[in-house]
Amino acid sequence: MLSDPNLFLLDEPTSGLDANIEKKIMKKLREIANTGKTIIITAHTISNLHLCDKILFMGKDGKICYYGSYQKILDYFKVEEFVDIYDLLKKDTDYWYKKYMKQDKKEPIIIKNKKENNEQV
Repeated sequence: MLSDPNLFLLDEPTSGLDANIEKKIMKKLREIANTGKTIIITAHTISNLHLCDKILFMGKDGKICYYGSYQKILDYFKVEEFVDIYDLLKKDTDYWYKKYMKQDKKEPIIIKNKKENNEQV
């Protein structure tokens, strides 16, 4: 953070922390993202994912099964609780990967940087 980077890649930045500290760190990362910085994190806890702009769910072999907003994820997977998504992906990654790929043709993943042009992935 000392060099004021535009991109942060963080591997489980809240791993091993109590819930209160995790929430504070995730809120701070949200504040940093609001300044135009791009923050990419891996996370296995779900309590603060609502603070993220986009969520990427991957199944076995690194297959992308979902990319989108937190608000749409329960409807996409047709579940009532977020935690139930893990069982679906474990049971049939290929189904969700194919579903994602059909959707992706309509709407490609775009990484938006508020200070620069958009890049398509």
